[in-house]
Amino acid sequence: MAFGINFYSGIDVQNSNRVRKLALEGHEIVYVPCHRSHIDYLLLSYVLYHQGLVPPHIAAGINLNFWPIGRMFRSWGAFFIRRTFKGNRLYSAIFREYLSELFHRGYSVEYFIEGGRSRTGRLLAPKTGMMSMTLQALQHSQTRPISIVPVYVGYEHVLEVDTYAKELRGAAKEKENAGLVLRVIKKLRNLGQGFVNFGEPITLSNYLSQHFPDWKEQNHEEKPTMVYTCGK
Repeated sequence: MAFGINFYSGIDVQNSNRVRKLALEGHEIVYVPCHRSHIDYLLLSYVLYHQGLVPPHIAAGINLNFWPIGRMFRSWGAFFIRRTFKGNRLYSAIFREYLSELFHRGYSVEYFIEGGRSRTGRLLAPKTGMMSMTLQALQHSQTRPISIVPVYVGYEHVLEVDTYAKELRGAAKEKENAGLVLRVIKKLRNLGQGFVNFGEPITLSNYLSQHFPDWKEQNHEEKPTMVYTCGK
């Protein structure tokens, strides 16, 4: 898992005690980091492991499921999902049950609510699909509290900066593949420091009871109406 992390001279970690407190209190934890780089997938798990916390299962885009990255990511806890579930109710239903089962078994989960990497450093508008399924899992006989932990992830130098610069100048995004990975590795150098800051956790049941008192009465098979507020 240290692959890729070794190119950073150090990692500045802030407020990990917030996550440790949730773990000790028996919360199911959902990490929601901002998305700057493919290194994000590795960095948070690396930090949690070295903080003595269990790394999460990570929702990764299916575009990363290619040799050898797909196998490596799976060994580190990733599972691959499609960019959109629209038009495929069966896929959506199966994945919703899979996510609910992860929570039921006590696993923490990580997903990127922006849906993709930011090329400019600014936050992208949130995609509400995974948040919606998290709320549905809570409604569907979830006994342990689920807490959302926003996470800032940043770098002095982003690994894909050259690629981003080309895309911002109008070049088409190149599909991820083994050749692209090798070209990036050849250009690797000391990338400075990485930064991870754990934000204030949001315990969903408390938040929903305060802002949506009837949330337990909603049909958990339908997209929760409060997801649009929770995703902001």
